[in-house]
Amino acid sequence: MGGHISLLGAEANASRHLKGLGRCKAPVIPGAPVPSHEQPCLESAALLEPCTNPAQTLYRPHAPAALHTSVNHHPSLRVAVQIDRQRQPNRWEDWRFDVAQVLLDVGQFGTQSRLLRDDGQTASFLYPGFEVSLHRDEAEGYYLNLSSGAPVWFVMWRISEVDGAEPPLATPERVTVSYHEAGRLLDAQERVDNRPLPPEVCAWLQAYADQHYRPEVKQRRRPASFRAPEDR
Repeated sequence: MGGHISLLGAEANASRHLKGLGRCKAPVIPGAPVPSHEQPCLESAALLEPCTNPAQTLYRPHAPAALHTSVNHHPSLRVAVQIDRQRQPNRWEDWRFDVAQVLLDVGQFGTQSRLLRDDGQTASFLYPGFEVSLHRDEAEGYYLNLSSGAPVWFVMWRISEVDGAEPPLATPERVTVSYHEAGRLLDAQERVDNRPLPPEVCAWLQAYADQHYRPEVKQRRRPASFRAPEDR
């Protein structure tokens, strides 16, 4: 099965459900176990309404599918992660793993992780159902991700040895858009890769960061030579 071809079509379909969210503001400172945090997919995203007031959050109480409100009342969306496994890419490695894609998930991938293709050299696995929720205490982390100029998904993943005679598997454990959360995972010696954030998700994240985070304005310090001696 040609995983990339079918997934690109599914991604384009999922992307259309978020088009009402607009573009990134300028400047954009902006196998395999099923994930335990997997949630049932909601209805068609046709009910999603564009938000005309930037002070409001960009989700509706009834907004379904990829963009929705989580059970904890946080704006959320759902994604699927594709991981590729390459056999002996060079003389020093038996296996190499790569987070190939992060795709918006509106239910088109089902709920079970699965093998997409295996040509003997490269195998592609798809893991659907990862929820990405936004939280106020991570707002600075979202801002820093956007302010990088190239916003990304951060994917934390682990390698598991299934059997000594079987190839190892790499499974995603968490997906986030917070620079700070990704940093904490790296500090904990976890594997974290990144993939580009699509424009419609960037706009959604930008609106949330604009609402919940205000970067501290740095005041210019007057040179000491221009201040009175008693004020130095």
